[in-house]
Amino acid sequence: MLKRTISGIVLFVVFTACIFTGAKAFLALLFLCSMIAVYELSKALQIHSDDKKVNALEIVMYLSTIAIYAVTLVSGKEVIDKRIIAVLVIMILIQLAIYVFAFPKFHATQITAAIFSVMYAPLLLSFGYRVEAFSAHPYIMTALIFIVSSASDVFAYFVGVNFGKHRLAPVLSPKKSIEGSVGAIVLTSLSCMLYVFCLNRAGYMDMKYLGLFAVIGAVGSIISQIGDLAASAFKRNYDVKDYGNLIPGHGGVMDRVDSWLVAMPVVYLILQLME
Repeated sequence: MLKRTISGIVLFVVFTACIFTGAKAFLALLFLCSMIAVYELSKALQIHSDDKKVNALEIVMYLSTIAIYAVTLVSGKEVIDKRIIAVLVIMILIQLAIYVFAFPKFHATQITAAIFSVMYAPLLLSFGYRVEAFSAHPYIMTALIFIVSSASDVFAYFVGVNFGKHRLAPVLSPKKSIEGSVGAIVLTSLSCMLYVFCLNRAGYMDMKYLGLFAVIGAVGSIISQIGDLAASAFKRNYDVKDYGNLIPGHGGVMDRVDSWLVAMPVVYLILQLME
């Protein structure tokens, strides 16, 4: 517990520092997390086939991640950027070419896992930069992503432990309850509304954002819970306990960002639709 607490504090300080340093610093941090996440996913999903060196599929994964962030750096606020789509299409075609011309070196599951991994971690995490770079209140909105994910996790646990009777996903995660899930959605939404109220009292935000933050809190909590369960399902399928051991008490980077990476695009999409 001590290691987990210390690691959590260090992560909070690092992410907070990057958020307030500026969008490019935050993008650099997200890029680093994405590269590590690709490495962890390549091992967990059995794309990595040789302990001594990376294979062709992994090389394309890393290069695609670099390309996604290079394009993100120069992209506008459009939700669908044609250059990002071009990167993804090219990545898919190259991975298919490797599959065909190296056959039967790689299995079909490795190809699909390699393509999915890039779209799952690097692409979704890159939306965090878009929230920071293109929001009317960049620091406030970026912090909201982490508030939503953390609050949802804490409230789901608290309500579940004290009031949980019906299992949410009994096979996948026996400890999670429907009561905990619903409680997390409601309380996270209320927490986001309280966040607006506090910011308004401090003179940083208009109360017109109250409804927007309530929606982000509720939807964000739902998506964060799905992201957490999905990451657990991948580990169950491949009989992996943690994605890595880089963060003491937490596991790997993917063990920490599993709910963040799904919340980031959702928050960005809601902001674009409602602002």
